[in-house]
Formats: sequence, structure tokens, C-alpha cells
Amino acid sequence: PADTAPVTAAEIAAWYKAHPEDFRSPEMVSIEYVEIDGAALPVPAAIDENSLKAQYEQDKARFVEPEQRLTSHILVKVDAAADAAARKAAEAKAQDLFKKAKAAGADFAALARQYSEDEGSKGGGGDLGWIAKNGQMVKPFEDAVFATAAGTISGPTKTDFGWHIIQVREMKPGHEKPFEEARPELERILAETARERAYNDLTGLLVDEVMKSPSTLAPAARVAKLQVQKLGPFARGQGTGVAANPAVQRAAFSENLKQSRQVSDLIDIAPNHSVLIRVVEHTPERVQPLDKVGPQVVAAVRADRARKATEAEGEAAFARLKKGESLATIANEKKWIVANIPGVQRGAPMPTTDANEAYFQVAPPAAGKRSPGKVLSQDGQM
Repeated sequence: PADTAPVTAAEIAAWYKAHPEDFRSPEMVSIEYVEIDGAALPVPAAIDENSLKAQYEQDKARFVEPEQRLTSHILVKVDAAADAAARKAAEAKAQDLFKKAKAAGADFAALARQYSEDEGSKGGGGDLGWIAKNGQMVKPFEDAVFATAAGTISGPTKTDFGWHIIQVREMKPGHEKPFEEARPELERILAETARERAYNDLTGLLVDEVMKSPSTLAPAARVAKLQVQKLGPFARGQGTGVAANPAVQRAAFSENLKQSRQVSDLIDIAPNHSVLIRVVEHTPERVQPLDKVGPQVVAAVRADRARKATEAEGEAAFARLKKGESLATIANEKKWIVANIPGVQRGAPMPTTDANEAYFQVAPPAAGKRSPGKVLSQDGQM
């Protein structure tokens, strides 16, 4: 049963003195901050036509759809450590497959499924999809693809992977995206550029104001039309909002900001998203005074008394078991519940991990006898 007996002032004082670490509060800080979020800045006004057209000319390469070729291949692998004979055999196999693929009525996809050693494409008949000349494929392979006419098969091409027989099934010519088609993308680019410029201008303004008044955020916030916000007190690793950011935590708990109480440098917390902070209160790690933790001390004393009472009662019952009394008799007297747990395996959390470990530390009983054991669980029960 829970301990509800009174706890004297002497007991409280003695426990508090003996267990100071149990009542230690962590180092805490409170901060004020100004947040600059580029995504929250006003959307730039409509962009004029001339700017859109100038951006289109500047980024024309962005709006060119390159030529693409629908490609399949059959791969004959060549191990980098293969000897000359193995390399020659792989080349001969590739030449033979090339001849089979070129033969009248040949089914390239069927040959790929049967012979290709590229596990990623063989199940699809060697299909590699649409390939553009953009460096995504190794250069010898890409060069061979774009040297092969649509509807034809090229001879074995050597790469670091081995020998490739290449089939180009279709060709999609490259084309330039017209201005009107590119307009949405151009508007997005220029809007982002304008917003980023506004963000940079705003952060520059804030930093200039902070340099004039390094001990306060109010003038900078007023000029930038931003709000000074507050967070805390919080401990290391326990902040919320911007205070949960590791860079903000490092700054807030730095000796410089804790002691000087000046505004921090600009702290980036995401692209185009930053904060300026100032520590306004700092509480070192310390043992809390007794008048603050009195109820916690009382609870600890009662928990300790309850644990000791349980342990004493358990020890007495254990002594009776060792003398030969049955567990059922003792449990009936104490109004305890007895549970049989047959076939318990080592390591099983039944009924608890502590109990399971204790089961396997008890010496095996002699024939016709029982072997008692005991364990005090983490929750103070025996």
C-alpha cells in the first residue's frame, strides 16, 4: 500500500541534504528575438513584360527540350578483374548477340530478357526509356545512342560495365519552349529573385540597426516593421519554436550572449529564414531551494519508506518460504495474488524483465522440492 503517514520537517531536511542531485534544475535562458522569413514577405508586384522577356533570353538554355531517344540494350558484363581470355569471350558473346539481334525477324526484347546481364532492365526487354544527351549515361554509351538512327541497332559498344548492344526505337527531336509557354516559369523565377532581394535588403537593414544599438532589438524591429517576440525560460534541448533550432540553442547558451546580453549575429535557420536573438535572462544550473521542492521531497521520502516496508515484508515472506511454508499459504494470509507462469523462456518480459532475470538466477530445485527466490522490481514491488 502507498505510504500516507506524515513526513516530519527533520525527515524532509535530511532527505533533501542527502539527495541534492535529485532536485537540481538545469541551466535555463529566456530570449527575445526577431524572425525574418523570406516566405512571409509580401509577394512582389506584377512583373513587367520586358523583365520576363529579358529573363527568357538570359535563361534560354533552361527552356530548350533536348533531343531524346527511346532506347533498349543488351549488356554482356566484363568484370574489371577479368583476364584477357574472359574479356575476349565476353566480346565474342556480344558480337554473336549483335548478329542475332540484327537477323531478320529478331525480337530484341526477347533476346534482352534471355541474355542481358543488366538486372535492372532485362525484365523489361532491355528498355531504358527516353534518354537525353545530358550526361546521365556514361559517355561511350550516350555517344553510341545518339549515333544510332531510330529503328536501328548498333554494334557492341564498350563501357566500364561491359559490352552493350543498343537499339534506338524512336527519336523525339529537341525543341525550344516558346516564350508564352515559358511564362509561368519565368514569373516564378523573377518572383523568387525579387523576394530574395527583399529578404537580403531587410536583413541588411536589421544588421545595420543592431550595430547602432547592440543591446536591444526594439529599434531594429521598429525600422523593419517586425515584432520582437519572447521565448523561455528553456533548458538545452528543450526549446520550442525557433528555440528548438540547434543553431539558436548554441547561440542562446553561448557564454558571450549570456554575459553580454547583446544581440546575436544573424542566425540562419533555413534558406531565406533567419533570426536575431538576445538573451534576456539566464539561470545557472543549481540545486532548487527546499521551499520550492518540498512536495517532491515528501513524495521521495514516502516512496522510500514504502519501498523499505515492501522489502522488509518480502524478506520476511522469503524467510518463511526457505523454512518450507508454501507460497499459497503466505499469499492467502497476506491477500496476495499467486500466478503460475509455466514454460517461461529466458529473456521474456513475463511478468517483468526483472522477475524473468531473477527466475533464472535461482538454483534449480532438488527432486520433489521447490527453490525460492526474490527480486525487488523497479516500481518498488517484491
